[in-house]
Amino acid sequence: MKVFFDTNILIDFLAEREPFVDDAALILGMCEQKEISGCFTALSACNIVYVLRKSFDGGELRNRVTELSEILEMIDTRSVEVKAALTSGDSDFEDAVQRICAEENSVDVIITRDKTGFASKKISVMNPTEFIDKIEAGCPGFHFVNTNQGEKANEQTA
Repeated sequence: MKVFFDTNILIDFLAEREPFVDDAALILGMCEQKEISGCFTALSACNIVYVLRKSFDGGELRNRVTELSEILEMIDTRSVEVKAALTSGDSDFEDAVQRICAEENSVDVIITRDKTGFASKKISVMNPTEFIDKIEAGCPGFHFVNTNQGEKANEQTA
């Protein structure tokens, strides 16, 4: 499963915003453990640095965003997505850019706290709590990818 992180979720995590940080950290932890695949846009990286620039030392903030890019795939924000967002008719331009980038990168779920900004017929849109509930309930299509199974199988046959 491939999930797309909206900027607000990553800011929740980095700024440790209550009460949102725990859910953001849990989902990012799933990505770090390679239980699910996660991504965010280059546009989000720019927005994160801009929004949090007064809350962190510049070097620390850049290091934290670099660490995110090691856990999550950073996908490109190209002019083609920006142009598509300009003509999309979506009321929130930045969310339209994010949605179009997610659709172009075969994402299964967009995780955001602002679901109204994402009108996608191709991708499920959930807040972090909804996503965690689906995973914990074992809903079809919502499962962990256990990347260690092959290693365990090899250990058992050795």
